[in-house]
Amino acid sequence: MEIRGRLKQLRKKQNITVKQAAQLLGFTQKEYKICEKNILQATATQIIKLSKFYNVSSDYILGFPNHQNEKQQTQNK
Repeated sequence: MEIRGRLKQLRKKQNITVKQAAQLLGFTQKEYKICEKNILQATATQIIKLSKFYNVSSDYILGFPNHQNEKQQTQNK
């Protein structure tokens, strides 16, 4: 799954709208849509914000399979 699918999936899992996600992350709605739709490459700063917000690794956001935060893996044990 690529970045657009992952971000949309994570946002839906949180049960929030694009507008809400943008506000919570300090992005404009347009910036968030660009990230979620993968129209332009997200900046490193945006990727870091997104990974912290959704509590997943930046690798996961970028589409690498089965990469989760060490924090999540520890919590699941």
